[in-house]
Amino acid sequence: IVELTPPEITFNSFSIENNQIAIDSEIQSIASLTNFLALLRDYPESSSVNVDKIDNNSLSNSINVVISVKLKEAKK
Repeated sequence: IVELTPPEITFNSFSIENNQIAIDSEIQSIASLTNFLALLRDYPESSSVNVDKIDNNSLSNSINVVISVKLKEAKK
């Protein structure tokens, strides 16, 4: 997923726990966010992608976005 991330997106935090990825990021534009969400949804290991929070940060001229990605269960 990190390799799929466009250069205009910066991670504040990235964690994986219980088949879920939590991403706290700074994004420069809505177009970048839209593209990144499409990449996450198309990622073969993801079963769902949710935007948990969007906050416009006028001081840094960016958008703080918290995203959760549920991963597919491993096949047994």
